[in-house]
Amino acid sequence: MQHILPHYTEKSRDELLLLLQQREGSIVTLKGNLREAKEQIKEAEMASESKSLFLANMSHEIRTPMNAILGYAQILQQDTNLTTASKKAVDTINVAGQHLLELIGDILDLAKIEAGKMEANLSDFNLSELLDGVATMVEIRCKQKNLQWVYNNQCNPALVVRGDKLKLRQIMINLLGNSIKFTESGSVTLEAFPDENEMYWFHFIDTGLGIARQDREIIFDAYQQKEAGNQKGGTGLGLSITTRQIELLGGALMMESELGQGSHFSINIRLPVAQENSSDVQLKDRRVVRLKPGCDLSALVVDDIADNREILQRILEMVGVTVCTANTGEAGVKLAVSLVPDIIFMDLELPGIDGHQAQQKITRLLGKVCPPIVAFSAVTLNTELEKCIEEGFDEFLRKPVQMAHVYRMLEDLVGAEFDFAEAEKTDLQDQVAVKKSYLPPEELLKLLRKALQGGDVNKALKVLNEISKLSAIAAGWAMPVEEKLQSFDLKSTLSMLE
Repeated sequence: MQHILPHYTEKSRDELLLLLQQREGSIVTLKGNLREAKEQIKEAEMASESKSLFLANMSHEIRTPMNAILGYAQILQQDTNLTTASKKAVDTINVAGQHLLELIGDILDLAKIEAGKMEANLSDFNLSELLDGVATMVEIRCKQKNLQWVYNNQCNPALVVRGDKLKLRQIMINLLGNSIKFTESGSVTLEAFPDENEMYWFHFIDTGLGIARQDREIIFDAYQQKEAGNQKGGTGLGLSITTRQIELLGGALMMESELGQGSHFSINIRLPVAQENSSDVQLKDRRVVRLKPGCDLSALVVDDIADNREILQRILEMVGVTVCTANTGEAGVKLAVSLVPDIIFMDLELPGIDGHQAQQKITRLLGKVCPPIVAFSAVTLNTELEKCIEEGFDEFLRKPVQMAHVYRMLEDLVGAEFDFAEAEKTDLQDQVAVKKSYLPPEELLKLLRKALQGGDVNKALKVLNEISKLSAIAAGWAMPVEEKLQSFDLKSTLSMLE
């Protein structure tokens, strides 16, 4: 026993030392792997941070000039002195600007998805109004390609729901845009049906090229387009973004398609009923004319870009708000303390002290008499909005500015009361009946007939402009006549009058 133990112990010790050496080597390797993994995580976090910074800068740089384009378009749309042709041009600028913003949004949305920054922006909106707006836009594009447009909306026309209106609209436009792009003959269809438990079905059907079985997965990848897609143009982002947006909104996308037999995309999504009396929806449905008599309000607008200051200033002054402006944070603080306006709109990107610092100074200096301060920015990330609210801002106004949002903030934050324009639209059937029965004054009709019979298009347009100025119904009567006249088919225009 005494002779065996030492030999056994010595052998075990050698084996143990070898085992320890092997384990030490494994530990060194493991530490190296952990260090490498940490470095990779750090690099990924830095890349994600860089992408977030890029998104913030890109959004700001793009949305700032778009604020000027869409802001002035909205202001001009309120000008009752515009000719019919000018009003149509302004409407076109507004629609084209909104479409450009959506295209830019495609790129930014994909970057947000990749950076994990895409978020749902919930608001209350009229679902049928959204569908009708999409349908009107798509119908025009269908007519341009001589396609039959079929629109079947079974949703309650008065229903106000809560959801991400912009993303839902973009989803619909992307799917219908693809239907039009890949359909050369036949029809494009949009159907909307309510389901149980606040669920809704939206169907997008076309008689176009269809999708081959082997291509059904590829088309949902970013930047991937098959030969037909390359021939038709586009970024190749639409379906990729659409599917991820639907997932973000908690919906489901289904597809049925056969090559040469068209496509049928279906979306099932939940849209809960909105809170009663949503301010934004109400203000959009009614055109604000002015503050009620006795409702005197003052505002301070702080922005270093002149166009941004002027647009918000004019939107406020149009309804009777007294406005003063500043182009730096320091000047904004001085004016806020000396004037103590009823509300302050503060841009976040300012030279010198920025909007965050200016807000803190104003709050500290004015104390209990500090008015509501609204953060005013082109940044689209919800994290920025949350940061502003945490800092003490009362609201967040995104650029490009929407008039209804500004007026809603005046209502909510300072108790503004408005006078509204008399409703220009009653029930749709009544409106159509009135237009059909409406006739302009006889002297203007005679001048219009004379101009058409004499081949004087400019004179005819001037007469139509005079008719449009008489009332909203008169303008509605004149519009199709003017559209017919712009084809320079005087004979058909004259027949249309008769």
